[in-house]
Amino acid sequence: MAVSQKAGLAVRDSLLAIRHSEKNSTMVEILTSLINNLSSGMEFSKAMEIHSDFFSRGEIELVKSAQMTGNLVGTLNDIFLELQTSAEINQKIKKAMTYPIILLSFSVIAIIALVTYAIPNIVSLFPPEAIPPVTQFVLEI
Repeated sequence: MAVSQKAGLAVRDSLLAIRHSEKNSTMVEILTSLINNLSSGMEFSKAMEIHSDFFSRGEIELVKSAQMTGNLVGTLNDIFLELQTSAEINQKIKKAMTYPIILLSFSVIAIIALVTYAIPNIVSLFPPEAIPPVTQFVLEI
């Protein structure tokens, strides 16, 4: 939207262009609602408030102040950069967590295999009185 605003399109026209290329049905509904509200004379920030489950409070307030100061293009660009940085950080966190999760999963599988299969088979080779108390406890669990 910042790009289309920088090119000189009105807010409503920018939203129409975005809606035309959008494939996500939920996003199309939100864009349609924004366009209808703007067409009826509502301010862009007020139209965003209706969808406060989609737009954060901070984004709405930034747009509201941008409308007052006349810096909507710069503000939309700043919001875009913030959202892009946030998405990159979330992706890096997911990537960083993949290896520990895989290791933890294999560890749990290995422990379950040891407790349910290996230890009972090995213990059956020894007489019951030769089994240490800790091993006996594990077998009872």
